[in-house]
Amino acid sequence: MKSNMKTNIMAGESADRQWFSLEFNSSLMAIGDCGDHETANEIAADLGYATMWLIDPETAQDWADQLASRGIIGRGA
Repeated sequence: MKSNMKTNIMAGESADRQWFSLEFNSSLMAIGDCGDHETANEIAADLGYATMWLIDPETAQDWADQLASRGIIGRGA
């Protein structure tokens, strides 16, 4: 399964507050610093994403930490 991850972070937004939309086609799309689930859902819909699951910043950070600890991904300095 091919992953398509866009990581464009809007100017002035904190990378550690990013929400993501996992789409039905397996794309993982950054949707920005949304603040809460309801707003993230509205933004994903406005962007035309076919969202299967919204991923909050804490969950995204946990995934990155778990993958890095297993050597699956590298972590930048």
